[in-house]
Amino acid sequence: MDPKGIRVRKIEALFLDMTRKPQYCGGIDTVLAVFKKYGEQYRNEVIQLTNSIGNTMDKARIGYIYDKVLKTTDSVVEGWKAEMIGLRGGSRKFVPYL
Repeated sequence: MDPKGIRVRKIEALFLDMTRKPQYCGGIDTVLAVFKKYGEQYRNEVIQLTNSIGNTMDKARIGYIYDKVLKTTDSVVEGWKAEMIGLRGGSRKFVPYL
């Protein structure tokens, strides 16, 4: 196999990619299972990357997973929640392709 066709992502970027396009990662159930198994291990890296390059929807999805699914607290995630107060939520979807 030609290594020129291979692209390697950092693990924290993969977590962000999974929430953006879960249909390419085995579906939302698989994405949540990966977060449940490895999310705490890579929490700092995932949150730091999302904070630096993520949009508001990325922050909402990652924040929801860490807050509601994994039941962890983080000051950065709490800050995201404060930023989103008053934003419309009707057109924002947790799973973008559904």
